[in-house]
Amino acid sequence: MVVTLSLPVPEDAEVTYASPDIFAAVNRVMGPEIPADFPKKYFVGLQRVNIFNQHISFDAEEFVKWQKRYNVEMKKDFLATFEGSLKRGQVIASTLVEHPSVSHPERFKDACSVVLQRAVLISNPAPDGLRETIFLRSYLHSVEESRGAAANFVPSGGFQVSFPSKTVWFPLELTTGISEPTAWVVLDILSAKPLNQKQLPSPFRVAKTGKMTYQGKSYQVFRVTAKLDTKQKWEDFNVGFSAQPPSATGPQKQ
Repeated sequence: MVVTLSLPVPEDAEVTYASPDIFAAVNRVMGPEIPADFPKKYFVGLQRVNIFNQHISFDAEEFVKWQKRYNVEMKKDFLATFEGSLKRGQVIASTLVEHPSVSHPERFKDACSVVLQRAVLISNPAPDGLRETIFLRSYLHSVEESRGAAANFVPSGGFQVSFPSKTVWFPLELTTGISEPTAWVVLDILSAKPLNQKQLPSPFRVAKTGKMTYQGKSYQVFRVTAKLDTKQKWEDFNVGFSAQPPSATGPQKQ
């Protein structure tokens, strides 16, 4: 049994899979990625799973066909969000996600939802400016429609998406397609420059800051978190950098 996971990305993005290493490295500095107030029902019995069969869609018709290939019927409102992304020149990156074994998989149809959007965002200098790399793994919660049994799972690694960007960008418009009432977001932002915290949209906040070295480069780290109402429309996260040192927002770690 598999489920699909899709997100809009810039047209010129390089998309591949990431190992768990980046998440482990950041978590050693910043602490556990699961928020303290994250409901237990979303991570009890949590299983690590594989992701595979990466796919890029350049138009809505092809995207719908790819989803149907795996027995997924796109809801009208959710599809409209993807169509909006395509009209803005983005493409849709998709993958299959292994679903934990269950007794009656047919009872879990259309009952899977992202409950924690977890990502590491790295901004690095590049010959043509700055380049952002998103390492994304979503925590998923699947519910048996008739009896209420549940499965919680998360990819061991994740998506890796790299593209030119002067700011730190992360897609959030799809939050309205999440079936649970609240979506948690945990973003660890790594950059040489301090994050411009004045640009953070509500309810995002810097929960913690730190410093780390990854692949021979030194970074400031900003853990940005939020709880989002899935009935509300959200614009994509898009925050720039500041020339000034960041204010103290939490314990510093080397």
